[in-house]
Amino acid sequence: MATSQLETLTAWLAAPGAIEDAQIEAFLARVREQPDAKLAASAIAALIASPRLGLAQLERIARSDRALMLRHQPLIQRTYLTRRLEAEVSDELLEQVLVLEDASIQTKLVRDARLTRKQAEQLAKRGANPTLRANAGAWVKDKKAWG
Repeated sequence: MATSQLETLTAWLAAPGAIEDAQIEAFLARVREQPDAKLAASAIAALIASPRLGLAQLERIARSDRALMLRHQPLIQRTYLTRRLEAEVSDELLEQVLVLEDASIQTKLVRDARLTRKQAEQLAKRGANPTLRANAGAWVKDKKAWG
């Protein structure tokens, strides 16, 4: 992938609408053939982060080529959980977020109106860092937040 190919990729990922599965397969085939490992990794990261990608497609990409995706597992997990959190905040999903220990995801949850008090307490107790735990703890103690 030369610079013009990167520009084409960027434009493709920025286009409206969902990405078709066949396009993803063709993209991954091209990336596998890419001799520049750094360029290939950047292209995969851009694909994973694309809002055009559905959750099922993200899961399929994660399982597509173990060696190719190994270095992208943290990004895949972060992207997957972030997108799921946009739709819902369940106990099961919160547990996955806490186990991952990714402060960037957890910070978005502090003072999220969809959290139950019990979920906020879990975040205050098991958050990824002291600042996050303190912020979540302050929210739990804020009587106004719980009506």
